[in-house]
Amino acid sequence: MPTEINVRVLLKSRPTGFPAEDDFEVVESPIPKPQQGEILLESMWLSLDPYMRGRMNDAKSYAPSVDIGEPMVGGAVGKVVESRSPLFNPGDIVEGRFGWQSYAISNGIGVRKVDESLAPMQTAVGVLGMPGLTAYFGFLDVCDPTPGDTVVVSAASGAVGQVVGQIAKIMGCKVIGTVGSDPKAKFIVEELGFDYAINYKTSDVAQSLDNICPEGIDVYFDNVGGIVTDAVMDRINIGARIAICGQISQYNLKTPDMAPRNLGLLTRSQAKMEGFLVFAYESRYDEGIARMASWIREGKLKYKEDVVIGLRNAPKTFIGMLNGENFGKTLIKVSEGFMPENLNPSILKFREEFSDFLMNNRELPEEELRKLSLREGYYRMSQPVDLGGQGYSPMQMVVARETIAKLGVLSPTSVIGPEPGLLSEVEGSLKTDYLIPLLEGEKKTSFAFTESKSDSPTVADWDGGNLVVSGRKSYVSGGHLSDFMSVVLTVNSKKNTDKNGPAVVIIDSDSKGIEMGEPFYSLDGSSHVEVEFKSVKVDAKNVIGEIGQGIPRALGNIMQERIEQAATSVGLALYALDVVTSHLKKPHRSGGTLSDLEGVRLRYSDMRINSFAARSVLYRVGRLLDSGDEAINEVTTAKIFCTETASSVVDTAVQLVGGQALIKGHPLEEIYRKMRSMRIAGGASDVLRLNLSKGVFEFDSGTV
Repeated sequence: MPTEINVRVLLKSRPTGFPAEDDFEVVESPIPKPQQGEILLESMWLSLDPYMRGRMNDAKSYAPSVDIGEPMVGGAVGKVVESRSPLFNPGDIVEGRFGWQSYAISNGIGVRKVDESLAPMQTAVGVLGMPGLTAYFGFLDVCDPTPGDTVVVSAASGAVGQVVGQIAKIMGCKVIGTVGSDPKAKFIVEELGFDYAINYKTSDVAQSLDNICPEGIDVYFDNVGGIVTDAVMDRINIGARIAICGQISQYNLKTPDMAPRNLGLLTRSQAKMEGFLVFAYESRYDEGIARMASWIREGKLKYKEDVVIGLRNAPKTFIGMLNGENFGKTLIKVSEGFMPENLNPSILKFREEFSDFLMNNRELPEEELRKLSLREGYYRMSQPVDLGGQGYSPMQMVVARETIAKLGVLSPTSVIGPEPGLLSEVEGSLKTDYLIPLLEGEKKTSFAFTESKSDSPTVADWDGGNLVVSGRKSYVSGGHLSDFMSVVLTVNSKKNTDKNGPAVVIIDSDSKGIEMGEPFYSLDGSSHVEVEFKSVKVDAKNVIGEIGQGIPRALGNIMQERIEQAATSVGLALYALDVVTSHLKKPHRSGGTLSDLEGVRLRYSDMRINSFAARSVLYRVGRLLDSGDEAINEVTTAKIFCTETASSVVDTAVQLVGGQALIKGHPLEEIYRKMRSMRIAGGASDVLRLNLSKGVFEFDSGTV
């Protein structure tokens, strides 16, 4: 019997218009006990779907509304942990309507066993579950396609839409999908095989349809309603078939749109429009699952999952899905107790594909690798979607940087392009003159934070609409190579009306009054410079954000640097572990291998234990960052622990390999130097330890 509590997400209030997190309540309660004929299930995967929004209303529908104070409804995959039913045994993996809760009681009605040999278990609430079956029967039965049909699918990257489009291609149709972003458009064409994609947020849907399918539209699978449906209806052919699966654009409107005014087009075109529910096909589910599973095995049917860890994140994730923020089938991995290797499937798949890319291309010259990474979509993974980037999550970036280091690629900038950093969310000239050129690789930047003399800080005085900057910064990494610097300083005021306080200001490196010293080099080969500002005049428009908010902005940049160092450290520890493992398996002059020696095995075990511990800390903090929670102390902890632990792993690696490990050119030599420097970069460990204690005792912050 499990000992954990039962986490439940209840409907707290009925939303008016768009739901808010306050409409839900997360509670903890004892785990229920099954009675005779019942089973107790532990939820493992929860499906989030648009239909749930309708169940939050107290209105007539095809299914009962959720009562206030009751768990939200939802399909889930779970494991039977206790059974008092002859139909199920402990350990069975099953799917059913278990709701938003970590444990549920069921009498077995509507519960089916999941065949994990077909596909991963979570597909039972995805491509081989309700969404996939909705696509299968809605398209093949309701739309009755024939080869050569022109098919339009709205919400084409969603759980249902992506399956509809692929089945349409299998059936020999021409397929157009509408989506809400350029990455989604690229995905459905390049990955799923759609013929065309239309970003309805940036394109004229009607004009795009005229250009793509002047012959008209034979089949429309509607998931959204609204303007997309209006554009399609004007272009339907004689005998067109229209399946109404969902109307997500209408679900959160306080005042519903006017009733359809273009139904006369159905008469003109002798077309059929039919609403349907997948539950009407329940007797044929096995047929649909078997056929789609065979398509998956054959590589004809692919699926994308958007996974969020932790049931407590379900309300925020559900709201984001309704707002179009999801990319693929939205799933909650209910358990929050992942161990390091148990990453969610989408991140595991990303890590595998990214590793393969690096393995195949890491020997290329840096510029060739950068161009290839740009072409394959990795170079801009950390950059915002609205600026042409991929917008990867913090956890994905942690895994990416760890993977780069693990494979011995010591120049990550040839694989991952620059991040916005301090320039995130800037507008106007800061965006056009600095941010965009930075992201496109046309300009380089540096961060001037550390004061040369603590009793003589860098300051700026007002001069009309300009700031005049004076002071000296030390240890500006790459400053002599940068086109502009982000300078942390204090703005003084001469008048009460002047804004004053800490600020971050963009200053061009070639500005009059800037003097740079000779570059000096760290143990790991990185270069730095001291910069003096002698009455450097800067337009006040170059202040990032608000004057007075400079320290929080600078701290955010430093936190980003620290989590990158933690991820790189763990990757280097794993790299060192691989090098040592290979070395210890080689024949030794003793007649066997070094791995035969007990003392060597003890040290080697320590390396593996420490690497595992560091990775655990890193991934835990990555998930905290993904959740959006405040994590300053946790990031600091990760930086201290991961760099020190990885340094210990590399030290042991050098000792086990011997003196040759420190000869220039040996795989361990460079990472040995790099790890020594990383314990100081971003803040020396003992200084950070004091900051960690300060955060607890003076600000009562963090969970460390």
